[in-house]
Amino acid sequence: MNSQRLHLVATATLMLGALGGYRAWKSEQKNDQLIATTESISAGQRRDRGDIPTAIDKLRSIRDMDVSKAPRFETLEIWAEDLTDNDLLQLLRESQSDTHAGLTGWLRCALYAEWGRRDPRAALDDLLKHPELAGTCGNQAVFSILRGWSEVDPDAAMAEARRMISPFSDYEGHGPDRIIETIWFQLANRDPEGILARIANNQDSLLDSPEMGGVFRGFRNRSDLDLALQKWTEHVWNDPATKQAIAAHLSTSTQPNSNSRVIALDVALDAALALAAHDFDAAASWLKDNPLGSEVDDAGRMERFNILWAHSHPREALARLRSNPHSEFAQKYAIAVLCKDPAQGPKVMPHLDTAERRFEAISIAASDLNTYTNRDFFPVPGQTNRLLDYEGSYRSLLETIDAARLPDDQRIKLLKTVHQTFMSEVPAAAEAAMDDSP
Repeated sequence: MNSQRLHLVATATLMLGALGGYRAWKSEQKNDQLIATTESISAGQRRDRGDIPTAIDKLRSIRDMDVSKAPRFETLEIWAEDLTDNDLLQLLRESQSDTHAGLTGWLRCALYAEWGRRDPRAALDDLLKHPELAGTCGNQAVFSILRGWSEVDPDAAMAEARRMISPFSDYEGHGPDRIIETIWFQLANRDPEGILARIANNQDSLLDSPEMGGVFRGFRNRSDLDLALQKWTEHVWNDPATKQAIAAHLSTSTQPNSNSRVIALDVALDAALALAAHDFDAAASWLKDNPLGSEVDDAGRMERFNILWAHSHPREALARLRSNPHSEFAQKYAIAVLCKDPAQGPKVMPHLDTAERRFEAISIAASDLNTYTNRDFFPVPGQTNRLLDYEGSYRSLLETIDAARLPDDQRIKLLKTVHQTFMSEVPAAAEAAMDDSP
């Protein structure tokens, strides 16, 4: 294999270790998703087709669009499907020098995923001709090509991914496995009966692999998920070897362990979150009924589950916060809602019973709303794809501080924190920060 490609893929796989929750299904509400952004495109960007912009017009408008007016990532994918091959290549050339963050990063990922569906080998070969696609930009391209390819031919994508990744299998951690998990997601999504047959016979030791995380997320039907979870629980999770490996890992190690029995910790959370998409209470019960063996470790696992679920389902988390504001996870739910939907902040505050809890929640959200994570740079339809709307988040946090009714000292301290956090991105915050100076 070309060494240049190997270097690119090595970088990509290591960067992708933090990614999770891959879900790649098509939107069933195409027309509803197109309206807002179609109306925002100026007449000067439209071609000779009356008032109807072409796919390339709509996607090109993304490069200069305000984040607050951005469509969902699924919409970009729908538009990319309508591009001609020539328009697809033209847009890729135009966007290759763009940043990896924000809407331009989304555009790159949508375009390369579409090329991966149409001609993945040509797309991979083309990357070698463009050394300017380095770092995260190159990672986005590799990941998206393999993701798109897996949607149309997951077996071929799997073979190519394994061939590309194998020279780096000795790297610490399991970043390379994340690409493979994405493909297993597609396999389970497209052929659940085939995957269940593999699981029944433990073909290819599938049950023991980290790819089971992608499999659990790929099942659409609750019955398929239940069957797979039952088999995995019996064969892997409740195997004494798994419990011994996890106990040793939790007591002595601070670094991820590549042992498949320890990786079961992450797979168990993937399974629970997949089940929670159908039935939250059933998922929570499964975690409680299948303990690690230590009350402390079980409590930590339950807390992590609730945090991850709340960040993926902020509306449902707000509903649970309202119905039970004294829950042990109420604070976690409040923070998740603020981080994912800061406009809901004023609705969250009445459900936090102390000024200290309200102060803490806003402080954590302020930091999160100004910080990208690796996962944000690799959008996938169906997962929570986040764009940082600095202006909108800043305004929402100020409204939330007013709604929190904090003591004067906490209020002043929190205002200074928010002003300083957003001063590099929001002119009004910079001006307020100057006023805060002694």
